[in-house]
Amino acid sequence: MLKSNHSSDFEKHRQHYKKLIGNLEGLPSLPEIVLEIQMIIKEDKLSAGEIAPIIDRDPSLAVKLLKIVNSAYYGQSKKLDSLRQAIVIIGIRGISNLIMGISIVQAFNISDDDDAFNWKRYWVHSNLVGNFCEMLNSKLKLWVPASPFTLGLLHDIGKLVLFKLDPEKYKKSQEFSKLNKCDSVFSEIEYFGINHMEAGRWIAEKWDLPEATRYAIGYHHNPKETPDVEFQETVKLVKLCDLILNYHDVRFGNRMEKGEINDSFIEHELFNNIDFAGKIDSMDEIIDDIAETIDTLKDVVAI
Repeated sequence: MLKSNHSSDFEKHRQHYKKLIGNLEGLPSLPEIVLEIQMIIKEDKLSAGEIAPIIDRDPSLAVKLLKIVNSAYYGQSKKLDSLRQAIVIIGIRGISNLIMGISIVQAFNISDDDDAFNWKRYWVHSNLVGNFCEMLNSKLKLWVPASPFTLGLLHDIGKLVLFKLDPEKYKKSQEFSKLNKCDSVFSEIEYFGINHMEAGRWIAEKWDLPEATRYAIGYHHNPKETPDVEFQETVKLVKLCDLILNYHDVRFGNRMEKGEINDSFIEHELFNNIDFAGKIDSMDEIIDDIAETIDTLKDVVAI
């Protein structure tokens, strides 16, 4: 824990970790599979013929992709058994986004039995935030310049970064959060001088991830601070889904009470400049709809 409240000391720690992340010290490089897909997209060669061989090299990835595509938000009455069917349903770009998101999370290679980091809880929470970003984006008909699922899946990637940089310090920051009943953002700053949004944003920039992804990772606790207003609505969607999942105790952070969610959105103007109010009757409507599908989805996305 940082012993001094002097801003210069916090800034020193901040710059230290920014340098470590910029140099990927103790952190994974962008997975080769993601680099391949990025190159295919840049060269405008995205097609099933280009992507299929990449998936074929990793059978476990194919299994995860089918699990996610069969999640409730795609609304399939019949289970999909092949990736070709999945491509027809969500498109080649959708499959490509899923591959990149899953591969990035897996690149951190955190063990299931590591008692300092509850990997399964992290994976389920991140997957469900992605699921509900898709569901609510469809319901609210927002303009989201990226795969809503991938934005939700990667929103907390900075927590993986902090853990990999210093597992013991990360564990202590989480214990501090529970003991003091404070948001993990504040406990992270107490121990690292930075929070998981900054850590995630810096590695997303290093990896040259798309702008929408960087903003969702870097500003999902405070969407109004998103530098480009064009992306604020997208980041607000991620925050909305994150908080609702927290309320339902499918979280990787602090529990939120129902009233806190409503007050947060209304009083802190989460809905300002975005016509959520005209598209849903109330926050309770959304929260209750989600409650009906959470248990099923938790089984679908489990590792």
